[in-house]
Amino acid sequence: MSYTHLTISDRAELYKLREIDKLSMSVIAAIMKRSKSTISRELNRNTSEEYKVYLPDTADETAKQRREKAKGRFKRISATTIEEVKRGLEQYHSPEQIAGRMKQEGKAIVSYETIYQMIYANHQELGMWKQYLRQKQK
Repeated sequence: MSYTHLTISDRAELYKLREIDKLSMSVIAAIMKRSKSTISRELNRNTSEEYKVYLPDTADETAKQRREKAKGRFKRISATTIEEVKRGLEQYHSPEQIAGRMKQEGKAIVSYETIYQMIYANHQELGMWKQYLRQKQK
């Protein structure tokens, strides 16, 4: 069974089966062709704390908010940190040296692996600094 997010129609069906028909999670999972743990997780995460009832519209909105708030790639890397990395690369310092120097100087802490990932993902045009790396990616 491959994983897909529940849609609003899936949530409406779950509401009908759970709240109106009063079926168990195992039976609901079989009817919806989903894992029992998916149904359980959905009900636990998105049941209204205030009313103690599962509402499909509220559940869908809560899930969307949770997804938006999830950690994104390089979300916490500031512009000043990126400028510092660029300066270090221009001086032919390795990402390991840049990360170590920034940590030693008490600046923002960023791992050398994150620096490599930003370069190869071309995050904020860091891909241009690939030429300054001592060893190229295989």
